[in-house]
Amino acid sequence: MLTQKIRTMNDKLDLVQILKNAPEGTELYSPIFGVVYLFKTCPPDLHQIKCREKTGRPISFDLSGRYYGAYPEGECMLFPSKECRDWSKFRIDLPRDTPVMIKSPSNDGWRLRYYAENGSAYPDGYKSDKGFAPVYWGYIIPVSEFNFENPTTEGKTNYGTYGR
Repeated sequence: MLTQKIRTMNDKLDLVQILKNAPEGTELYSPIFGVVYLFKTCPPDLHQIKCREKTGRPISFDLSGRYYGAYPEGECMLFPSKECRDWSKFRIDLPRDTPVMIKSPSNDGWRLRYYAENGSAYPDGYKSDKGFAPVYWGYIIPVSEFNFENPTTEGKTNYGTYGR
């Protein structure tokens, strides 16, 4: 029964969508191949994720993380790492100086800033080239994903430190 529950969860995965902004060379893990490196995600209609082994040999997985090709009933064989088998915890960090909306967990209102890295943003709208130290925030949401008509944290991708 547990295997069926895991398979059902994996069938709902769309790793093409999850990995679409991941840079080439992102390290992932497969129980079959060990450490693999993301090469590219194919257009959504092809539902394919291409990786390479350490030797450079190409390997493909479908959008649910199954070994691509002859095993449509197989289980997910592509994960964020050997230790982490949960795709909901996988995150690609934003590029430095991406415009973001920030807010502390104490609910003191939203502010526009530039992203620094690893859950932090620069103070008072400065960018990385100004030499200011970044500040950690509870909520960091890219401006491109922020709903200005309904400014909540519900359903948003949070790059901040709250809940980590």
